[in-house]
Amino acid sequence: MFEEKDALDLAVSSYETTEFYRWFYDKHKIDPYKTTYDALPILRRNEIFEYQELTGKPYYGMDIPDTDLIRLETSGSTGRPLQVIYTKERWEKAYGILRHGFDQFGIHKKIFTYHSIPLEKMLEPLMSTWGLETKFISSSDMLDVKLVRDAIKAEKPDVIYDATGRWLLHLLEGGLPLGEMGVKAFLIMRADNHDIQTLREKGMNLLFFLPSTDLGCIACSCPHSVSFHLAEEPLFHVSSNDRLDSVGEGELVATFPFSILPLIKYTNNDYVRLVKKDCICGFSGRFLQFIGRSMQVKVPDVEGWYVDVDKVYHEFFDRYKKPILMMFMTARIKGRGKAVDMLATFIESHESKDPILRYDLSNDVVSVGTGKYLPDLVDVLPVIIVPSGSIPIIDKKGTKPRMFLDIRARTPQQEYNALIETLNELASAKIQFEDQSKTSNL
Repeated sequence: MFEEKDALDLAVSSYETTEFYRWFYDKHKIDPYKTTYDALPILRRNEIFEYQELTGKPYYGMDIPDTDLIRLETSGSTGRPLQVIYTKERWEKAYGILRHGFDQFGIHKKIFTYHSIPLEKMLEPLMSTWGLETKFISSSDMLDVKLVRDAIKAEKPDVIYDATGRWLLHLLEGGLPLGEMGVKAFLIMRADNHDIQTLREKGMNLLFFLPSTDLGCIACSCPHSVSFHLAEEPLFHVSSNDRLDSVGEGELVATFPFSILPLIKYTNNDYVRLVKKDCICGFSGRFLQFIGRSMQVKVPDVEGWYVDVDKVYHEFFDRYKKPILMMFMTARIKGRGKAVDMLATFIESHESKDPILRYDLSNDVVSVGTGKYLPDLVDVLPVIIVPSGSIPIIDKKGTKPRMFLDIRARTPQQEYNALIETLNELASAKIQFEDQSKTSNL
């Protein structure tokens, strides 16, 4: 059970081992050795950027070596390379939480899913930790309802994994009675509210598993509660209608080590507060609750204002006669005076090594302007929700979004032109690089 003393111990530990937290507590004139729980300051996102700008150092750096730390490399919303630090103790606790969820449904033998490189390399080792054998159906067969039915009957899995729930819905629509085939539960990373309701109406027990690189969270849904229990102090708290209604950041030096779809949901100056919650399953603690945004982006109340992704793709391809290195998904902006999120996503095809566009994974994240969902393309690279009212501009030397283009003052045509210009710059840089490589090899 997490108590106030744990928070104070954490403050002292952070102060002693991390330069960022020394700066943070000194800035707020807090002595971690003498402070009270109620006096602990709220960490605001802008302070991370402030520290990095003042010192030129990343906030995650630890200057006291610790052999009990697991260090991982990922990418944060700061646009800088992010090294996350995960203690073995937290790792074990994280495993224990998902194990608890499995135990509630009697899951002890097999997990079944579609094959992809990330699942093979990340999900399979994770499941083997609990003695679960991972069985795959090939991505070329995953949409064939008969082949999936035969595979499930042959393997008799305890649990089926589907990142978004869309594959499960496809199987249900094809007449496969998943809720009646002896599968004890279905493990989902993210699904929209309507999909969740549909799956539950079909008699399917759902377990949600929400990883995040930037929030430092690992969560697993509890059969007794609408809350997601976490290994860290941060919490995804889900309301009764399954919508994500609060989310927070904690020590900011931890992450789920097997993130397949890391999600970034914060913008500058968001802040959080600790709240105490309990669950009848035995988990109890203070959860970090999301309090509010630093600002709400208002957009015109115009239905259907979006960038035509297909148009961008074809113009770019026709001009250079080669596949696009990367592409961005943009949201249909509906206005209503609320913040608008956009989704950038990349995917690698089995038939080709050229990354191509993947369409929307979750309707409650974005509404896609054009195109169709491509469930057979499952080798995903990170999915990133970028700040409201913006789309990512890529780093010409890398493959990750590094900065954001503000579209609040742009018309759709201006935005389209800006995106084409960005893609042209990318193509030019790539062509120049290829020409230089050819010259150097002569």
